[in-house]
Amino acid sequence: MKKKGRPLAALNDRGEFSRFIVGNMEKQFVPVCAGNEASRQLCTDWFSKLMDLGAVGLEFDHQVGGYPSVCYSDQHGHPSGYGPWMHERMEEFMRGVRQIARRRNPK
Repeated sequence: MKKKGRPLAALNDRGEFSRFIVGNMEKQFVPVCAGNEASRQLCTDWFSKLMDLGAVGLEFDHQVGGYPSVCYSDQHGHPSGYGPWMHERMEEFMRGVRQIARRRNPK
């Protein structure tokens, strides 16, 4: 996963991974960038696979209510740093997943 995940990671203003540590090192993670099409496609594929396996509904549990991480990468196809792109790309992703789920289970 490191090879696949590395290019998807949100980067801080020094070009390093944005790392989050919860508690006393109980949980550590590096968020993927919501502005990166490859990140959104990876998550969309995961949701689709879960539905292929029989899930009839999905709950998107995001650390801070759907707020994407700020990203300074110049390789992800979005402006560097904080900006409207964050909301726009996250909304595109969530609407896309919802459309996939509704096509499979319109109820």
